[in-house]
Amino acid sequence: MLLIQWRPSLNFTQFYQESALSERSISTLSDTAGTISIASILSEDSPAAAPTGRLLRRFESTSSEYSGAKLEISYIDPRTNPRLAGQMAAHGAPGTGLLLRQAGRHVFIPEEALLDANNRFSPADAEEA
Repeated sequence: MLLIQWRPSLNFTQFYQESALSERSISTLSDTAGTISIASILSEDSPAAAPTGRLLRRFESTSSEYSGAKLEISYIDPRTNPRLAGQMAAHGAPGTGLLLRQAGRHVFIPEEALLDANNRFSPADAEEA
């Protein structure tokens, strides 16, 4: 399954409200083969950092429970590691946010898409991203 098809299944609202992944997300992880690299390129003090980290850990835990996608997750703080954050631009991350890569394809979700107008983590906005 292509990363582009996998991305819409990121169910931020479901995770945020219930600390569980939706059946659709679980099914997609089960049906996806290969490795998906996810880089969280967020400053530690970003309002999106902690909830996004929890979400990614839940995806990682769920993917290990089911055969299918193997997730490789990295956390990069652009303030403490600007060089590595800058290198992510070569892989499709023009700024802060989430970079998902699989089989030569990539999807970038900017930090702004994870936050609402008040600069707070917004699961509804993140899900639409």
